[in-house]
Amino acid sequence: MIGYSYAGKNTRRFQEAISSVAKIMVPCMLVITIFYWILASPLMSLFIKSREVVAYGKLFLRGFSLSMPFMLVDFLAVSVFQSIGMGKNSLLFAVLRKIIFEIPAIVL
Repeated sequence: MIGYSYAGKNTRRFQEAISSVAKIMVPCMLVITIFYWILASPLMSLFIKSREVVAYGKLFLRGFSLSMPFMLVDFLAVSVFQSIGMGKNSLLFAVLRKIIFEIPAIVL
């Protein structure tokens, strides 16, 4: 929808498409993040029964879940840049996502 609106030079629909996705997905991702934060231990315990592994997994899941809303906005930006033919900006955002969000989230 974003690409078609951009190609058709319909800026109102282009902006509404981006805004609609953000208004729906950001609150959903915040709810999912809170869900993962609160239920990190029980979720990890579903797969592994070792206390030590569950403790580490809980920390990793919580750390990674904190970056998810930011990553969602980044994915939206990458998609918009790809839709409007700005491949270099899209690649830059994708690389920066790894360097700024994903790798530090795993380290933390």
